[in-house]
Amino acid sequence: HQHHRNDSGAALEAMKRLTESQPDSPWVSLRLLELLLLEKQWEDSATLLADMARVESSDQAASSFAAIAGWLLAVFGDESSEQIDAAKQHFELALERDPESMLARAGREELARRKGDGGELRTVLREKLDGSTSDEEAERLLLSLALEHEKADEGEQAVEIYRELNDRFPGSLSGHWGLVRCLRD
Repeated sequence: HQHHRNDSGAALEAMKRLTESQPDSPWVSLRLLELLLLEKQWEDSATLLADMARVESSDQAASSFAAIAGWLLAVFGDESSEQIDAAKQHFELALERDPESMLARAGREELARRKGDGGELRTVLREKLDGSTSDEEAERLLLSLALEHEKADEGEQAVEIYRELNDRFPGSLSGHWGLVRCLRD
């Protein structure tokens, strides 16, 4: 096992040197990324993906690279404020390149939940709702948004959203009982 570690460490160093001499080569960048991921070097992997996103001409590919960089830090990072901020920046870069990126939107939601940042979570849920394309997704997002307002003791906003939920989806038991609960309290 130690022999494998030495071989992969040497391969990683060689690939880093090759990347420095050929910074615009997608093949070299992808091989380096592969080695970094194998070595579980999440921060370096995220940095490389963000660099790839910045030079990528395709908005969709650039957005995907940046969103994956954000997810690497969100899931495997050490949860330091620096890594959380870096993950958030990667998601924002992804959304700049592709405002419809579901991967980046889901990442922003995950980060807000992990940080316990209710204000950010409500903002992200509202943005996702505004961009939702299916009734099922819209109903789920309205319910989540109303529940988040309830958690934040923002009863008036919760009532407003439950009413919107009931107007758009009259058969929603969750919307009905949420509204009853809020008005009762």
